[in-house]
Amino acid sequence: MNRIKIFILIFSCMIIAGCHQHTAFNPANIELTKIAKIPNNIEFCQIDSVSDGYLISYSRSFAKGGGCGVIKVINSDANINISLYESDSSTISSIDVDGNNIFFIRNDFSEKKLRTLLFSSQDLGRNWTVINTPLGTIRKFLKVDDFLYVEGSIEGTGRFFKSSGTGNFWVEINTLEEGFKSLYLLNKSSSGAHLVCMGSYSFNQGDNRGLLFNTERKTFKSIVNLGDNPIYLKPTSKDTKLHAFLEGGVIMIYSLENDFHLQNKITLPDDLNITNLYIDVESDLMAVSNRNVKNRANEIWISFDKGQHWAPYEHEDSLNLISSSFGALFMIDVDGNIYRGNIKK
Repeated sequence: MNRIKIFILIFSCMIIAGCHQHTAFNPANIELTKIAKIPNNIEFCQIDSVSDGYLISYSRSFAKGGGCGVIKVINSDANINISLYESDSSTISSIDVDGNNIFFIRNDFSEKKLRTLLFSSQDLGRNWTVINTPLGTIRKFLKVDDFLYVEGSIEGTGRFFKSSGTGNFWVEINTLEEGFKSLYLLNKSSSGAHLVCMGSYSFNQGDNRGLLFNTERKTFKSIVNLGDNPIYLKPTSKDTKLHAFLEGGVIMIYSLENDFHLQNKITLPDDLNITNLYIDVESDLMAVSNRNVKNRANEIWISFDKGQHWAPYEHEDSLNLISSSFGALFMIDVDGNIYRGNIKK
């Protein structure tokens, strides 16, 4: 009889845990306030903070015809949008906003060729200039203090360069001398002392490494071994030291100061193909944008216990997360309406 009672108790706990895994959280836990409206079918969007509002950068994929823009939203008023940059056919990436300085990579696709340019404004979008780089194709750009870093290719070969803020003179960081067969620039540390990279010392499958580039010493350090197909994620969080890698449905969250320290390892529910990660450091809330759930539309999944249990965030509209450089929670619906989320404690 005791064995039967124990079995029933264990089975009941399993049912409760399973229900918790799949029960949607109450949307009332997150209060949404509309702040802006941008075009629909956007693939990329980033929000930065400026003195009197938000700077919203967005881009539509080439598969959907392209198109991009940078707008300023005054005092969070969705009715006052100032267009700072707009293109009907290009896309943009690697947005960097520092005071009145704005940088981004513009991508143009014509005659089956991709052309990339580094754009810059020093007066918050009133005037734009193109910064010439040695690269044929720019894949990633970072601004660190008064220096610019670009990574991309010249005639199909990966290259990595550094310049002063004006971009008039570039110095190559020779990754071949370091023994790398491939190297990708990912992000920067909050202090700017290191650049986060991913590279490989061989062409063997599964030889990917997480790397730190010391911007002062100009040296690389291997910090973590990664698997076959790792995906880098920069969490939207007020803790700017956080970085993450996704592989095989597992998110490995690291804290970066002088080195990487594994802070959390989270296993996602099956079939989630995430594109954005939000971490609220003042609570146990985490959120991810999911693009691949069987028989479901694009949606946000929420965890209120640091990733132990997940459930879809039920809302009347299909929503996705938006990256923000200052750690706030933003969402966008299919029509291009952007909302700021306030988590109720």
